[in-house]
Amino acid sequence: MSERKLPFTALAKASFNICSVAAVTRRWDFENRNNYLAEGRHENILSYTLHGAKNIYTPDSYEPFISFAEPGAVFIGEGARYLSETVYKEGEEMGQTICVRFRLTDEYGGIIKPTGTPLHFPDDKSGTLLHRFEQLFDCYIRANSSPAELKCLCYSLLCELFRRTEAATRANEFRNILPAITALEENPAADMPVSKLAKMCWLSESHFRVRFKQYSGGLSPADYRNKLRIDKAEELLASSLWTTDLIAETLGFYDTSHFYKIYKKFKGTTPKANFIR
Repeated sequence: MSERKLPFTALAKASFNICSVAAVTRRWDFENRNNYLAEGRHENILSYTLHGAKNIYTPDSYEPFISFAEPGAVFIGEGARYLSETVYKEGEEMGQTICVRFRLTDEYGGIIKPTGTPLHFPDDKSGTLLHRFEQLFDCYIRANSSPAELKCLCYSLLCELFRRTEAATRANEFRNILPAITALEENPAADMPVSKLAKMCWLSESHFRVRFKQYSGGLSPADYRNKLRIDKAEELLASSLWTTDLIAETLGFYDTSHFYKIYKKFKGTTPKANFIR
């Protein structure tokens, strides 16, 4: 069976399948340890700490590289080498977690192994993450649940974690242009001029352009919008349900000729014409 390593940062945009889902809720004695330093994990793990605190160490660290108290969650990838310990908390005798174990595969059945720093979610004051973990666990132990329902809940949980990761990155680095980024990504078909985008962020046009290119990897707002359109167009073309004329109209291009021109600019070739059958 083939294996492919994929950074957590790329996994959020990748196409993958979830299999072998299992869940458990456990109570742990404080100072309980799970040691995967030698061989690494044999599957992915999502862990939500309801009670207690947790430290996670890498093979090379004497200090924990992740340390958090409840409520909080962590996503550790298959193959990761680490040691986790439940930490003593005054006034409590036990720690408690909900754990979800699963594997990720590509469309050919090959294993996908997430790499990089595990995703850590130390803040769940709203209880949204806990609700999703509890839904999945309840589904897993029900006698009448289906594998499809269980996988849907696991996909939903992962999507929520990826959304939070992206939102946190944006909030930390590009908070001042977040309104414009959100406007472009939620409605790429709209032709919003730079002046309007800059005004949303209370910035001058020149300052906004500089910050936006830092976010987009050098793309102007117009090119970034067109890239979003072309990426979506690729999905629509692959479905074989959409014609190029319909795609051009729906995604805000002037006409089909304009769509072809922009597509070639980003992809280096013209789109394959797909027709509704």
